[in-house]
Amino acid sequence: MLISGEPGIGKSHLAAALAERIAGEPHTRLRYQCSPYHTNSALRPFIAQLERAAGFKADDTSEQRLDKLEALLAMSASGVQAVAPLFAALLSIPAGERYPPQSLSPIQQRRRTLAALLDQFEGLARKQPVLLLCEDVHWADATSLELLDLTVERMRQLPVLALFTFRPEFEPPWTGLPNVSILSLGRLDRDEVESMVAQVTGGRILPAEVMKQIVAKTDGNALFVEELTKAVLEGGILVEDAEGYRLDGPLPPLAIPATLQDSLMSRLDRLAPVKEIGQIGAAIGRDFSFSLLRAVVGRDETALKHALAQLEQAELVFRRGEPPEAVYSFKHALVRDAAYESLLKSRRQQLHGQIARALEERFADIVASQPEIVAHHFTEAGLVDPAIDYWLKAGHLALSRSANAEAVKHLGQGIELTRSQTPTAKRIRKELDFYLALGPAMAATEGYATPETLRVFSHARDLLGEGGTPAEQMTVLWGVYLAHLMRAENIAAREVAHRCLALAAEHEHPGMLALANRFMGQTLWTMGAFVDARFYLERTLDLCAANQETITSYRSFGTDDEVSALSALSRTLLLLGYPEQAAAVAGQALARARSLGLAFTTAFALDGEALLGALGADLKRAAVHADEAMAHSIEHSLADYEQRARFIPPTRDRTYAERHCSDRAHQKRESAHALSRPFCRCPREPRPA
Repeated sequence: MLISGEPGIGKSHLAAALAERIAGEPHTRLRYQCSPYHTNSALRPFIAQLERAAGFKADDTSEQRLDKLEALLAMSASGVQAVAPLFAALLSIPAGERYPPQSLSPIQQRRRTLAALLDQFEGLARKQPVLLLCEDVHWADATSLELLDLTVERMRQLPVLALFTFRPEFEPPWTGLPNVSILSLGRLDRDEVESMVAQVTGGRILPAEVMKQIVAKTDGNALFVEELTKAVLEGGILVEDAEGYRLDGPLPPLAIPATLQDSLMSRLDRLAPVKEIGQIGAAIGRDFSFSLLRAVVGRDETALKHALAQLEQAELVFRRGEPPEAVYSFKHALVRDAAYESLLKSRRQQLHGQIARALEERFADIVASQPEIVAHHFTEAGLVDPAIDYWLKAGHLALSRSANAEAVKHLGQGIELTRSQTPTAKRIRKELDFYLALGPAMAATEGYATPETLRVFSHARDLLGEGGTPAEQMTVLWGVYLAHLMRAENIAAREVAHRCLALAAEHEHPGMLALANRFMGQTLWTMGAFVDARFYLERTLDLCAANQETITSYRSFGTDDEVSALSALSRTLLLLGYPEQAAAVAGQALARARSLGLAFTTAFALDGEALLGALGADLKRAAVHADEAMAHSIEHSLADYEQRARFIPPTRDRTYAERHCSDRAHQKRESAHALSRPFCRCPREPRPA
């Protein structure tokens, strides 16, 4: 059920009412709260839910957290030891020697983590029905949205009711599915407003003049109705008698606030002794822990508990757990915004600085798992240097998890701050660090051929100049080369390949030399210079054979050099008139790729086999390898090679609609079951090609 409506209209209240209604029935409740402070924190709603469900405490050791995590996982699945390392990494829990080391690429780690989360969800649903509440989806990060996509697909055959709440500007990708319904909440009419007011007053009647203003000013917004009614009751303008409330004299002109902001502030102002505590909590975020608030406030613990109890009693915040483990949440994002906006700018900056320092000094787990939160507070505090450092840490952490969309956002924030500083050698070096990380992230999210990706790598090259380490130089040249090659700018690609050759020769590095020769051979093949291409590709293979260990260390630059060179050489030999040799070399490429077990390298070799079949008019060979390449690419989230496989002529058992489906949303949903049915089986008749 997709529940849409403007802020304060009652989306969360409706979801909570349903949860309360079925509280007595056997079911598992999963709640995921998205937040504007975590829009670029990969899977943060899911991480928070796991931490709550496991019962983590601030002073838990790593071993204690791992014990609690394993107990949680045992409730929904067998084979806990197989998936526990994935969850431990997701929750940033050091595992030490508890689990065998996992040699996974960021893409493999990401894929297996998503699969483990889906399996855990299904395990819970197999035991008893699940009520899944995901609130404020318009603030969800890109990876969480992808996981929700897969969850909606998985729950088709499970006893699950999922409620997703969001604001109207968000366009959910799940509309139109048979198991999805939409509920758009509108504003309350006059009768509904009066009914809600009566609930707040306990059935006591308000003066007609007061009720008229509440109806007019709230304009049917449920949160405003509730808060304005409470503001009126607390404002001292009414006298309670046996029949209800009456005015004690004429209604003052400004007695009833005109806006929700004014209404909330009038309530906070009447809580003057504890108002500051609410404001500090608002500076932390929509949710804030007792332990962090205590570290920032530095106030007596008893007095702090009393102040928070008053905010609870006023129903401005809600509490989960007991201090010192308690976590508080503002009743609504608008309540938090009102408290935060009542602060002077100078006081906001001071508070953000205190929060950032408190996190650094006392909350190492948050610093390690959510450096973007520390970066945010330093940024808002105007402390640029530490903010830049933490944005870079956040970008690298996201990249290590293959959360590339989130990495782009973090790195972009850092770049913006670096550019605000006076140009110095130190600043240029820091900006270069950001661009070296941003290039691969942009390539993963936008593709190598986009102007934006080329601009990033080119700017990194300009910043680097003739300096930097050989690895940094090659990283930049690698990105620029691929961008030109994918854009069919072959002359520019050849020039970059020449620069790679010169750099490798200068440093006498066989790994760089093998990579540079491969680049040159691939480019010349693309340009039709097959004899020269063969020379450079065979030279690459000779270098690989003589320097296996060094070459292996350079596999981070794309795919395995030997597999890449063999694949390109097979096509070169075919076009030079040696079909038998070409087939044998292609077979070597695929056999080596399979033995290495690297997802990207295997996709590359399968693509090479399919292309070789297409060039040689061997349609069966082309189709068989294209089918495998597509299934493999979907399984490992390799979009480029999935699309390349779609160009190859299909096998006979794939229907026309499977080959030409233009419904990308449907294809995306189908990819959730890629291993069992990897091709889109869209029932609609596609448009003519």
